[in-house]
Amino acid sequence: LKASGDFARASAHVKSLARSLRGDVAVRLCGPQPGSVVAALDDFSNELCRVIDAAEVTRIVHRDAAWRRSAHRAHEELTALAHELNCCGELRSGLERSLRSVAEGTEEHRVGKKILAEFAPSSKEEALGTAGVAVQDSLDHLSASFHRNLHAHDFRPTFAELSKTPALRSEIPEGLASFGAAVVTQFLRKASSEELRKRLYFDYHQSPSSNVQVVGELVRQRSALAKVYGKGSYAGYLLSSNS
Repeated sequence: LKASGDFARASAHVKSLARSLRGDVAVRLCGPQPGSVVAALDDFSNELCRVIDAAEVTRIVHRDAAWRRSAHRAHEELTALAHELNCCGELRSGLERSLRSVAEGTEEHRVGKKILAEFAPSSKEEALGTAGVAVQDSLDHLSASFHRNLHAHDFRPTFAELSKTPALRSEIPEGLASFGAAVVTQFLRKASSEELRKRLYFDYHQSPSSNVQVVGELVRQRSALAKVYGKGSYAGYLLSSNS
């Protein structure tokens, strides 16, 4: 990834792999080693996660808006692709048939069972999964906005106020090129003045006003996600999904 446009190419590459995946699974099932279906799905999963993970981090923390937009598009496209494949009965059936030829207790069997657990087991759960993914995508977008607002916050007024204190002025270099969250983080790690670190710490952990609406919508979407899965609260949903 050397330019923002590389995310579009990476996403297109993964989607191309997905198009050939079903045929590849069918061929392997008819071959002498049907258990190799596990390897095909595992290899694809690694490629998919490699791009999604990079897009997830980039869309939240990158300072360049073009990179964030490109990463966000790739993340949305590939998240939708992952859900589509997880609801594919043909792939699920192929993996189940493949596992019958793999000895239990082997690494291949363990990986295959783990992949199988990602598939939607019924049409009812598939419908719930579709609704859940829509809400989860909204939550992911809101979370990205929350972190982006934090990292975009300008701490120039904070440093200007701190510079008025003679004891702290010497700790703050003149001509700082940036007054963002990354600069504050470095001061929190390296400043020798405990008072400076304390005042920056409290200011740093106060979310900007732009996040007030984001937090309110996060709460509403979390409640919506819980309702999709028949839970009374988001905490109940988390407890059930992690049990």
